[in-house]
Amino acid sequence: MIPLRVLHLVESLRPTAGSVATVLPGLFKALADRGWTSTVATRDVPPESTDGVDVTSCSPDAITQPMRSANVVHVHGGERAFLSSILPAIRRSAVPCVFAPLGALCPNPFEADDWRNAMADWFFRRRLRRTATIFAAANEAERHELAKRRIGPSVKMLAYGIDPHAFDEAAGDATDGDSASISDGDATGHRRYILMSAPIDPIEGIVPLLRAVAELGYEHRDCHVVLAGPSRGDWKAQLDAAIERKGFTDRTTMVIDPDADTQAAWIRRAAVLAAPGLRIRPAFSVLQALAAGVPVVTTRDASPGAAHDLVHVCRPERHALRQALSEVLLRTDHERRRDAPIARDRARGSLSWDQLVGKWVATYLEATRTKTGSATPAA
Repeated sequence: MIPLRVLHLVESLRPTAGSVATVLPGLFKALADRGWTSTVATRDVPPESTDGVDVTSCSPDAITQPMRSANVVHVHGGERAFLSSILPAIRRSAVPCVFAPLGALCPNPFEADDWRNAMADWFFRRRLRRTATIFAAANEAERHELAKRRIGPSVKMLAYGIDPHAFDEAAGDATDGDSASISDGDATGHRRYILMSAPIDPIEGIVPLLRAVAELGYEHRDCHVVLAGPSRGDWKAQLDAAIERKGFTDRTTMVIDPDADTQAAWIRRAAVLAAPGLRIRPAFSVLQALAAGVPVVTTRDASPGAAHDLVHVCRPERHALRQALSEVLLRTDHERRRDAPIARDRARGSLSWDQLVGKWVATYLEATRTKTGSATPAA
């Protein structure tokens, strides 16, 4: 098999909490280990280097050469404005394209449901169908939705993976948004953290999570919610006000724009990671938590595909979240310490990029054959 050159298009390589950029370096490494070359085109080129990968801007001028030399293009999600800006270049290049929407083509309950949006959505999906060779779903909920919408002739399940050694190194202490150290002690002398590592946005299920935690009961009075992620719009101010009104301030901490090390530190400290997303969109913090041996409560829509059998899945509703969290949190410290290495080894075995990359390679080869009609892609 001749190694291919893959051009990855992603809106940002900043490893913001819950984003695909937190797991992509593991994919680049797994492909490189097979002799494949990865180039990344992104809207905001990071100032720091990405090991073993050339990174360029996705502007029309900068993307021309890497598009010409690529055997296959892989688009990893993005907002509609970003996707619309890169579709013309992909179509002109005639390079086979694997498109992973990461929920971008699925319904958004916070989006206005009127004829204008419906029409814009129809035209956008039509453009995608003319551009993409293969659509790749990140979980079963997305695969089902894409098939229902008849988004394209070929929809594959293509699960993202983890670097099994990402959490081997000891981390520094987690800090709050003001960089002041957070004490593990409270009135009970102990604190258990329920972590959401995701954008500060109601679409991530923050409100039902906070309500569920508020109703957990006296035996869970030591639970403290940490919301760690980028702030979007004015949602932080609104959530701050709502938290204060409900008298939940002393049980909630927001960590705005945590870097990769801070995200990892919080994940290590968490008693449970919650990903109660309200729309189909994989929460990649789930994969990070599993790699660290941390229990996960998530919804079907937010669970990355390959992780589904390793997490506690519930409906995105207050009572369902409360029950799932209670089941996890009622386990003793001894039980959690005993089971964490077992859970971590299971996750690292089944979710490792080394285990999953073979299907990605097969998908890329299928895309080249579908586009060219040849049995073997050009070198």
